[in-house]
Amino acid sequence: MVQFLELAKLSTEDKARLLRRAEKDIRDLFPLAQEVIDQVRERGDEALVEFARRFDAPNFQASMIRAAPEDFAAARSAVAPEVVEAIEKAHANIHKFHEEQLPEPMWFTQIQPGIMAGEKVTPVTSAALYVPRGKGAFPSVMLMLATPRGLLACRA
Repeated sequence: MVQFLELAKLSTEDKARLLRRAEKDIRDLFPLAQEVIDQVRERGDEALVEFARRFDAPNFQASMIRAAPEDFAAARSAVAPEVVEAIEKAHANIHKFHEEQLPEPMWFTQIQPGIMAGEKVTPVTSAALYVPRGKGAFPSVMLMLATPRGLLACRA
């Protein structure tokens, strides 16, 4: 269930509670995050399945790592139209913001006569995104991860 909050309508106490959520000290999670990174780097999908089972879904299978088009269609039909509209509006805003951050695909400059230096941005062809599900559903996390990646994919 997505919870909509209108900042202008929140009480002072509710605003303070909302802002405190971002103050959590997460340093104790760094070793676990590094373990996940190391294991996925070393063992790939096998580690992804293991961590998904450990943290999220005890029955997770490797076949569930990549979403199929029918998964997206089923998810969309299960969501209320006003939520879909809110997600689409958020996506448009995030897309516009990140579009401004895109680097030039390639640039060169002449350092000295005959000496050129530059940069070429080459997007990856595939990427996995982990959208955690703790105390609630946060489509904003998915949007903030997927939208910039999608912009780069358009350049590939």
